[in-house]
Amino acid sequence: TAASSVTSYAEETREMYKAMYNPFKKSQKPNSVPAALSVYPREAPVPQEWAERFVTVKRYKKMPKGGHFAALELPEDFAEDITDAFKEIAS
Repeated sequence: TAASSVTSYAEETREMYKAMYNPFKKSQKPNSVPAALSVYPREAPVPQEWAERFVTVKRYKKMPKGGHFAALELPEDFAEDITDAFKEIAS
């Protein structure tokens, strides 16, 4: 059902919110593994500042179109974006 399919998203969001806004918790260093983020307009927004709290952002790109199923909606654009991301991180 729709309700059970979004449960994991709700739980994860609550945990992230607690981790980011709990003034009594020690601040955490972001994961040191380089990350590339592509943000699609028809998907939940992830501001770069939020991502940088958890991962080491080496590439952040706002995509012009697409959503949750970007790989199915725009396979060529999706594949090109992944290729470009790996090239940028490796250089």
